[in-house]
Amino acid sequence: MLRVERELARVREEIERYEGRLRYLGARAAMSTLTITVHEPAAILGNNPGENPITSALRRAWRNFVALVAGVIASLGVLIPLGLIAFAGWIAYRRWKRANS
Repeated sequence: MLRVERELARVREEIERYEGRLRYLGARAAMSTLTITVHEPAAILGNNPGENPITSALRRAWRNFVALVAGVIASLGVLIPLGLIAFAGWIAYRRWKRANS
């Protein structure tokens, strides 16, 4: 009989512990905050509605071409003087070689 009473007390204690945990979780859930963020799916073509993606792509291609030409012209400001110096050195070397031959 004593063993049965001890087992019954243990089961009651376990039930009370579960009920206390259930009350604690219920109070925590009642006071919790839920944040939801919703986004629209991104547009497949273009970011601006009503704009033709093909003309936009052609416009970007033209701007890239103009930027390439501008870069080539800017690099000529370095290449032409270096080429003139190299050409003058080559002429000087040829004259020196003829004079020593």
